[in-house]
Order: sequence, then C-alpha cells, then structure tokens
Amino acid sequence: MSSQSIIIKTFNDHFEEFLDDLCVLFPDDSEIKTLNVNIKRLRSANPTISIKAFESYVSKKYREQIVSNDLGFFIQKDYTSDLVNTNMTSRIMTKINELREPIGELQIESQDKVMKYLNNLLKLSDLYKK
Repeated sequence: MSSQSIIIKTFNDHFEEFLDDLCVLFPDDSEIKTLNVNIKRLRSANPTISIKAFESYVSKKYREQIVSNDLGFFIQKDYTSDLVNTNMTSRIMTKINELREPIGELQIESQDKVMKYLNNLLKLSDLYKK
C-alpha cells in the first residue's frame, strides 16, 4: 500500500470515527446517522472524495480557526456565503442552526474532542497534499 493510500485510509477511518462519535453525542438526530451511512457508502465508491472535500471546503477556509481550537467561531459563523454553489442551501443552513446550541452546550471534554478530530483531519489532509 502506498503512503498516499495509507493517508487516505487513515483520514477516512478517522472521519468515520468522528461521525460515529457525533451519532453518540446526538443519538436522536437521524440526519447525522444518515450522513454517517452515506459517507461510508461514498467511501466505497470513491475513497478520495472526503479528503478532497475537506481540503477544499474546510482546510483552505478555516485552517486558522481549527489550529487555534476556536469552536466558538464555528458555532457563531454565518455559513450562507459558503453555500452559494449548492442547491441545498436552506436545508444545510437549517441543520447548522439546529446544531449550534447543542454543540455549544456540550461538555468541555466533548468540545475539545470535536476540535481534536478537526485538527487531526487537517493534518492528514496536509499530508495528502504533499
């Protein structure tokens, strides 16, 4: 297995672990569960899609906030301008707004864990780019 393949596998495994943890944190949220299932299916069809999407839509835009562990930024941010090229803007914004308060009310350990996941995914995406 090449180093790129190992990085992709590690990224996907870690991303799935993150989604599994979100399912535990928000057990009544069927959309998170559906996302988790769909990401796993997508991985089978195209293993690089998640890492490439993370790079394009997260790493490039929010590196500074992730590295500085600024969860508050993500809770307060208006994502409307990030979603101009999607036909699901209102649905995505509704979901973001539904999650803002519960994420903000998570215990500090859980908030720290969310940021640790994002930092790890950022580092893996950086390795993939090299």
